[in-house]
Amino acid sequence: MKENSIKCYSFEHKELKAIYYCWNCNIYMCNKCENSHSKLYQNHSTNNFDNSSDIFTGYCDKKNHSFLEFYCKTHNQLCCSSCICKIKNELYGQHTDCDVCMIKEIKEIKKNKLTENLKSLEDISNNINESIQTIKIIYQKINEDKEELKLKVQKIFTKIRNVINEREDEILKEIDNEFDNKLFNEDIIKNAEQLPNKIKISLEKGKLINNKWNEDNKLNIIINDCINIEKNIEYINKINENIKKYNNNKNSSISNIKFDPDESKIDLYLNKIKSFGKIYEGYLINSKIINNEEYTIIKNWINKNKKIKQDLIFRLSDNGEEYSKFHELCDNKGPTLTLFHIKDGTKVGIYTPLSFDNESEWKNDYETFIFNLNQNKKYKKIRENYSIYCHQNNGPYTDYFGCDSKCKTMRKIVHHSMINNSYEKGNEILPSNNQTKYYDLLEAEIFKISIEK
Repeated sequence: MKENSIKCYSFEHKELKAIYYCWNCNIYMCNKCENSHSKLYQNHSTNNFDNSSDIFTGYCDKKNHSFLEFYCKTHNQLCCSSCICKIKNELYGQHTDCDVCMIKEIKEIKKNKLTENLKSLEDISNNINESIQTIKIIYQKINEDKEELKLKVQKIFTKIRNVINEREDEILKEIDNEFDNKLFNEDIIKNAEQLPNKIKISLEKGKLINNKWNEDNKLNIIINDCINIEKNIEYINKINENIKKYNNNKNSSISNIKFDPDESKIDLYLNKIKSFGKIYEGYLINSKIINNEEYTIIKNWINKNKKIKQDLIFRLSDNGEEYSKFHELCDNKGPTLTLFHIKDGTKVGIYTPLSFDNESEWKNDYETFIFNLNQNKKYKKIRENYSIYCHQNNGPYTDYFGCDSKCKTMRKIVHHSMINNSYEKGNEILPSNNQTKYYDLLEAEIFKISIEK
């Protein structure tokens, strides 16, 4: 029963909300009635349900139903005789076709289940604080990763914007230079506007000098003024010629300088900007040899259309160089990706959908391939047989390439001169000069590969 619908049993207080229930009297009481009731019946068991939405009375909560004395196994629910009767309508017979028994028949079952549940709750209680702290740490790390990723994106786009802004400034400066130096600039107008005044001053100065020409005692002053007038005339003539040139050339105001960003490429640039960058889930690889970008390349070689999960099962620096350890950790794992990091920095590897084991036999398929990440190149098989060789004295080995019995250790790989027999241009994967050659490794890793179906 819901709290809001329960009222006090007393006629006097029938409008008041009930907040107590007496199990002995099977009645609901308000606070006032409970005070009187507790004084009269000190041994009665009462329950305060003011902070609870439900109170169990032992009776079915459906109208005109009776005491709950049956158990429905089908629905894991208590029910009364009306609930299991043969009359099927809105309020009767909801459990007519269910597996029903008397409550006493499930007493031991529920007791055992309670014991099990209590044990489960105790286990949860003992570990809950640690689990909460772990969740908090995970949440904090996720947030840190999110902010770090956002910062990386912001830096990249800031760099792009800076390059665009710098290019814009370069073009604007180039336009200024083209127009100002080759065509027309504002200084011509400014200088032209000064000409009338300069001409007037020079005329007045010249007439004054002309009147004083015979004053020998001022000859040096007169000559100096003459020189200045000559320079002014040179300047005036130069500016005047520029004015005449632009006035005579009516097309001088029409510029032939254009900005042509190659219209055919504008949409291409814009589409590249719109689609630049990609947020994706997965492809992260727990590797000391390759980064996620390199793994994405390999992933696309394996299957570019499906999600791929990879789990590290062997690492040379962690698990040692013995072939026995390789077989212990890597046999019968299904598809695997093997990475080799050679001491000269070259990164090569093997992908095979076949399982390695120690059964001393060749396994055949067309899907196995080898690759060189430094070359960004995958080498395809050209024959189905001899895909991988499984033997207790071998590591991961495909035809003419990998850790064979002559290597004796996971710290070396061999590149046979006959590799072209199995792989298209396979002799190019490593510089062996058409000779069988062994290469020392810095690291080797093997991943179990699971491809989404």
